[in-house]
Amino acid sequence: MRAQATGKRLAVKDRVPIAVDPPPPTRAELANAKRAQRDAALKATDWLVSRHQDEQLLGDGTTLTADQFATLLRYRQSLREASDLPGWPNAELPSPPPFAGAQPVATV
Repeated sequence: MRAQATGKRLAVKDRVPIAVDPPPPTRAELANAKRAQRDAALKATDWLVSRHQDEQLLGDGTTLTADQFATLLRYRQSLREASDLPGWPNAELPSPPPFAGAQPVATV
């Protein structure tokens, strides 16, 4: 049925199939989806943290400044604390620092 292709569910009313809207997602489903977004945001900056720590250990200077690295760590911590925000899971996640997307990613 075409209605199913648009997200409707089939139900029976008076022995006749009808298309109805699906129930809204539960709070648990919304929270799981928001946690997945949060986890993806953390993963997207893992490499920046790792590169900075490696550069510090090598002692050859770092790509990020100390202030940028501290900003990055605060951003990542705010992602971890997002589930404590009022309105969770409908609260917006914090935005990454502008420099996070401007960093070159190594290619192999």
